[in-house]
Amino acid sequence: MKIELIRDNVINNSQFGKLYINDVYRCETLENASTLISCGTFQLGLRTTGGWYEKEKNKLGYKDDFQGMIEIQVVGREYILLHPANSPNELKGCIAPAKTRNEEKGCLGVSRPTYYKLYSMLIEVLKHNEPLTIQVSKKGEE
Repeated sequence: MKIELIRDNVINNSQFGKLYINDVYRCETLENASTLISCGTFQLGLRTTGGWYEKEKNKLGYKDDFQGMIEIQVVGREYILLHPANSPNELKGCIAPAKTRNEEKGCLGVSRPTYYKLYSMLIEVLKHNEPLTIQVSKKGEE
């Protein structure tokens, strides 16, 4: 599975982007522009402790398939996750997926349902211990 995040517009503290899986557009993304991870390719894994893990583990949207939070393994950083969020102040290096973006307000819309769909796709690979990476780049520099 090929996962690619292409960052595009930065508005105030909101870094917007688009997420592709196997070259097919899947969703919009949001990051906090002041806490971005660098561009590059990162291994994905599961995190089974911490605040987001505790917050998410009993949510019904996982349909009994919650295995842990999807962690982006960044050298020199910790707790970098894919997780639902709507504004950049909810993100500290993490990446939030969503169906829509509002550049005027600097936020996302319909994040949680979009995250559940993305999670179900990624967890199938991770729970079989297959390697999984995400490539992060800037538009025009892919």
